[in-house]
Amino acid sequence: PAAPPEAWQNAAYQSGWSGYFVPLQFRKVNGVVEMKGGATYAGNPPGGAYIFVLPVGYRPPASTYIWVYHNNSASNYGLMIEIYSSGNVRANPATALATNAIVSFEGTSFAV
Repeated sequence: PAAPPEAWQNAAYQSGWSGYFVPLQFRKVNGVVEMKGGATYAGNPPGGAYIFVLPVGYRPPASTYIWVYHNNSASNYGLMIEIYSSGNVRANPATALATNAIVSFEGTSFAV
């Protein structure tokens, strides 16, 4: 039988990022890391800045990419997130994030 899901853990925000309504959380369920909640950056986020770092045991064996929802008061669009085997999580550095960026990780997942 499948193991019961772990309890949700809060992400430790980095580089000036913080929670947005529902804090960014993650857990592992049968070898898959699930995420929910979001992050925001007051002002203009620096390109390539880490949003948070996943602890050992929740990191992919190789870099993984997921698509998330990103918006500000003027626009809404998809955003590629890079999750490194080191646990660092950041927006694709080639993407210019909007001022007062809001990034939703709701319903995202990846295998570990």
